[in-house]
Amino acid sequence: MTEHYVKNARSIVNGFKSMLSDEVVEAVGDENFAQLTMLVESGMANLLLQNMEKVADQVEALAHAIRDDAENFDDN
Repeated sequence: MTEHYVKNARSIVNGFKSMLSDEVVEAVGDENFAQLTMLVESGMANLLLQNMEKVADQVEALAHAIRDDAENFDDN
């Protein structure tokens, strides 16, 4: 999955670079664009992890609701 993030981050940074003049791209330099790529990748991974945590919380709540329904099934 990490390679997927790297590809997307590179695509975003390359899109950004294409909006800049050659002089600005040269002034910023490859090292800084590489750091920007890592920041973008990190941001995407962080967002995914936050969303996965929310989904895990929802699944946990649903599991508790199902267990409660199963335990009280005979009561209905």
